[in-house]
Amino acid sequence: MNMRSLVEGFFHSAVIRVVVLLVVLAWASSGFCGPIHNAAQQGDLAKVATYLLSNPRLISSKDDNGDTPLHLAARMGHKDVVELLLANRADVNAKDHIGDTPLHLAALDGHADVIELLLTHRADANAKDSDGNTSLHLAARMGQADVVKLLLARKVELNVRNNDGDTPLHLAAFADQLDVVSLLLSGKAAVNSGNNDDATPLKVAARAGYKDVVDLLRKYGGR
Repeated sequence: MNMRSLVEGFFHSAVIRVVVLLVVLAWASSGFCGPIHNAAQQGDLAKVATYLLSNPRLISSKDDNGDTPLHLAARMGHKDVVELLLANRADVNAKDHIGDTPLHLAALDGHADVIELLLTHRADANAKDSDGNTSLHLAARMGQADVVKLLLARKVELNVRNNDGDTPLHLAAFADQLDVVSLLLSGKAAVNSGNNDDATPLKVAARAGYKDVVDLLRKYGGR
């Protein structure tokens, strides 16, 4: 083998080694967001603090679903972890791949104390996900009465429509969430608002056979 072949062979092998090394480093750095997400989801305050101390940029790292550590801590109701993340300047209005903010996820699972904390740190109470749902939509659908009370007290948009034209009252009626329907009606929800199919909350509840919800809507003038 001549000198040129030896040089070319060495060069190509060196390039391959560099490429492999870069791939490994990229994989390791991208995968490192995994541990802090797991710790946030599990409510392990000490681990979250340790990861942030070693790499502050992990505060805004996202997992495969586009969730930040704050999303996961909020979803699971870990208030102390949420406090730590917010103190380290986590983006309170960050959105995941389907447009959910930490507030959406806290509302979905009924963590009123976390929601209050997020709102104190200027979370957008009227932010919409990719389906046009606000946190109030999600709380209403899931029957999270305490969250609904809190959001109503914060003067959120009560009659906001999602992409299907449904208001929070539509979703509560469709899910047979009688207590939430009562709260929304007491808050002056538009009882006869029509969605994209021109169905009012009463029509939605009647089609599903929810008599108690239908009767309550009728008391408020529902048609």
